[in-house]
Amino acid sequence: MAKMSVVAQVNNPVERWIPPSSARVAELSRVKLEKTEEIISLEKAGVQARPRPLTDSPAARAARMLDGVAEPAASDGSDSAFKLHQLRAEVEVINGAIELGIQRVTAEKGERAQFLASQNASAWKALQRQRAMAVMALFKANRQIGAMRAEILGGCSGVNLPLDGFDLKLFGAFAEKNVTGHWPREFLKQALKAGLITEKDISDNV
Repeated sequence: MAKMSVVAQVNNPVERWIPPSSARVAELSRVKLEKTEEIISLEKAGVQARPRPLTDSPAARAARMLDGVAEPAASDGSDSAFKLHQLRAEVEVINGAIELGIQRVTAEKGERAQFLASQNASAWKALQRQRAMAVMALFKANRQIGAMRAEILGGCSGVNLPLDGFDLKLFGAFAEKNVTGHWPREFLKQALKAGLITEKDISDNV
């Protein structure tokens, strides 16, 4: 399988990937629909399904010939009862094929996902580190804004500062351990565990 670019596929719909087995599953679904319509038509006409006689073995035919028993009349294939039975049997087989096809599509998607995850591992980690650094930068900005607010207002509440009041809505400061900052802090914890950032990164940037 050739190397793929996730970004290229997202930005270029023309290159949208489709599981190889999807087309066959779609075709089988179309055939099933056509046969089902035939079945409905025959059933509405009052046809009762009847299986074709089993093909006799050469030995049985030889015995009949020896006894002078005539061969059964061969069906010309136009018998509606036989046709209805055959259509139902074919739909059953098609259902099995579609089910297998869906399983194959799922497997193909899984294989592709594993391939792309491997091919884009470095880029994925780089983006996650970039996000971690952005979260830390926001924590740091919140801390610095809080310190500047305290210095400017000095306990006064009569001065309006532009864009003030967003600290907690934007996670607050890292050291405050407030509720809105829980998941950003958890993300940094997991990023640290994954080796994408270091303790020094956190201490220097929050």
